[in-house]
Amino acid sequence: MMQKTLNLIIDKKDPPLWKFSGDLTVFALSNSAKEWIRLFPVKGPWEISGEKISSIDTAGLAFLLECISHAKKHSIKLRFVGLPPAVSPLMKAQGVEKLITDYVEN
Repeated sequence: MMQKTLNLIIDKKDPPLWKFSGDLTVFALSNSAKEWIRLFPVKGPWEISGEKISSIDTAGLAFLLECISHAKKHSIKLRFVGLPPAVSPLMKAQGVEKLITDYVEN
């Protein structure tokens, strides 16, 4: 099975913009998520772009929820920009649509 990849570019503009590309899936996150969580900002605002995410699964959804949890804990204004259309049915199926849509701007 071919290993899926997920790339992150952190644009340190104001507000910081995290640009993901590739697969936001369990296989791709397994190698990177812990490292990226350590890079979460401790002050805001913070933007995450998903415009170049090619696929997402429940692990990717859980990662987005972890970003929200971190933002709430540190009183950071978080905004998701350009999430792929596949996120909406996944959010509905998992019952977390309201938790994430408050942070989404497309």
